Amino acid sequence: MGGIYLQMLSVVELNLYRLFRRPMFVHYQGDDARQGDACLALFTDSIAHHVEPGYYTTETDALKRLMIKRMERYCSVVYSVNPDLMHVLGEGARFIPYCHISLEDWRPVGVTLEQRPLRIGHAPSHRRAKGTDIILAALQALATEGFEFELVLVEGLSNEAARQKYEQVDIMIDQIHAGWYGGLAVELMAMAKPVMVYIREDDLGFIPPEMREDLPFVRTSSASIKEDLRRLLAMPRETLAEIGRKSRGYVETWHDPRRIALEIKADYDNALRRLGLGPKVGGE
Repeated sequence: MGGIYLQMLSVVELNLYRLFRRPMFVHYQGDDARQGDACLALFTDSIAHHVEPGYYTTETDALKRLMIKRMERYCSVVYSVNPDLMHVLGEGARFIPYCHISLEDWRPVGVTLEQRPLRIGHAPSHRRAKGTDIILAALQALATEGFEFELVLVEGLSNEAARQKYEQVDIMIDQIHAGWYGGLAVELMAMAKPVMVYIREDDLGFIPPEMREDLPFVRTSSASIKEDLRRLLAMPRETLAEIGRKSRGYVETWHDPRRIALEIKADYDNALRRLGLGPKVGGE
């Protein structure tokens, strides 16, 4: 009953905004649009293939589809920060990169050239969704084979304490099921740290071709994580440092909050202009 009430309230609210000629926009971040049944049908590997029962349900998948269609009708632009969501959003949806960090606040730290065991970081916000158990099993197997490294598991810490840990790692393993990287990866790349992550090729058609060409990641997957880590541990430290520098440049190009804000502002201005409420072209 509560769900029906909330649905009615959302329709009333949206119609009120439309009545008062207020343009609306929606930014989808991940599981607010991601549907378990669609992931299982579209992809050979995804979060839905690994999470516990009840993480996605028939009811929540249907509700998300309903809400997506509703927001399409009312919103001037529908944005997504994850390209896999574009499969379930309408044709007019637009991919837009994360823009949550200040480049001035997240300065390059880089990869140490000191000859010590590599520090590999991982921050499991949700272990099944991120593939943490698979990652840890691969690392344990390599340790048994005699590979030396230091695992820095960042979990249950304050933002400040976590950031101090991030500064100490040489590379971060982000996630191996989603098919894209998260906001954490942007923060580590801004620090000039290499990031290992699963990038799903089938989703790359939704991002700008130039961005696709610039992707700086050490790529992996749930099937290849052990061999990819073996290759990583054999990399010269200078190679990792160069990947880190490219990662910082990538963030400066594609995750600059000022540039992205101007792009979104242009959409807002255009929506207002269509209603006769916004600034005239050329400032007239």
